[in-house]
Amino acid sequence: MKLVNYRGGIVKFRIPDTWEEEYEDEGGGTFYEDTDDSGILRLNILTFRSKSQLGANAAVESLQDEARSYSTEVAALPGQNSAIISYRQTSRDDGEDLVMYYWHIANIVPPYHCRIAIFSYCILAQREHEPAMIKELAMLNKSLHECIFSEELGE
Repeated sequence: MKLVNYRGGIVKFRIPDTWEEEYEDEGGGTFYEDTDDSGILRLNILTFRSKSQLGANAAVESLQDEARSYSTEVAALPGQNSAIISYRQTSRDDGEDLVMYYWHIANIVPPYHCRIAIFSYCILAQREHEPAMIKELAMLNKSLHECIFSEELGE
């Protein structure tokens, strides 16, 4: 596994050594195995500034409404001033059935800022129950639950 040091370390997470990394000039990143029918992991980070100081439970609170809308639970990430939700959706694109997995991670940068890292992983629906894909999804879930955010705001 290799460490992705996204945008100078705003967030760090692990992906397989064989995965490619592509970055937009001002946007997010894309991570994937360079093979046919590979899943594609995407990342975008949004940063918000609060008018008032954010409290100790702000990461969890910032994801509560979204968690309700996707019928999922918010989980605090230990020792990181962060929280996470995850959910799954299906779609159809160019005649192919797709499954999208999402992880939204809120990270508080005291006293006023909240970052939301939005990870999505798109796979062909026909691959969802393959043992290799199940293993890959478990690896991503573990990696994203263990990601590390910079204590500095960054750009």
